[in-house]
Amino acid sequence: MPVTVEQLCARYHVDVAHAGHVAAMSLDLFDRLPHVHRLPPERRRLLETAAILHNIAYASDPKRHDVVGRDRILAETLSGFTRHERDMIACTTRFHRKQARPDEEPVFRALPAALQKETLALAALLRVGDAFDYSQAQTCRIVSHEEIGDAVRVVVEGPHADEEAARANRKADLWNEVFPHPLTVLTAIEAAAEAKSAAAESAVPRPKSPAVRADDPIAVTGCKVLQLYFSQLRDAKAPASRA
Repeated sequence: MPVTVEQLCARYHVDVAHAGHVAAMSLDLFDRLPHVHRLPPERRRLLETAAILHNIAYASDPKRHDVVGRDRILAETLSGFTRHERDMIACTTRFHRKQARPDEEPVFRALPAALQKETLALAALLRVGDAFDYSQAQTCRIVSHEEIGDAVRVVVEGPHADEEAARANRKADLWNEVFPHPLTVLTAIEAAAEAKSAAAESAVPRPKSPAVRADDPIAVTGCKVLQLYFSQLRDAKAPASRA
């Protein structure tokens, strides 16, 4: 008989406050960075479901809750999802904790190649979203993100932002393997300090010419020209922030 996500949460005493916050943070990343994860919009529902169910076995087996959670999901006919979608949710749950080892997961290997790729993308998002409630206080919030070249930087705030940002950077290992856009997470305090430092540096007058003297040796002239060039190049690459 098909079972709903709500029924599973009730049956296995899921901490819905933690699960809901992890889902919200994971979906925030999904919505902010569609060109990074490149998942179809309909996969948003799978990410939300995997986030809600990621701790489905925590109450009974905290040390193996990723493995037991996978098995519990696979044992059910999940209402509103196809068999492949259920298997993707189960694998995403399996990969949310510790180091993801997809090659050792038979259910994952049985999925079509395209769905394997999508599953890893979902797991990468969930791992970071889960880190954003490492304190289980539901206080972490994403305040902005910015893109510097191919890299992504996310800024968070909250009473436990230091430990949750640090945890997210560690759990971004799968993200950095799956996406060609490496992730860095900073606290709002760190981002503000960095911006202040950059502003102070930019306030220093920049020379408009290399100030080459007639008696400068060729090597000194070359260094002066290069210093001016790199200074101008750095100013031109100042990143734009996205709230």
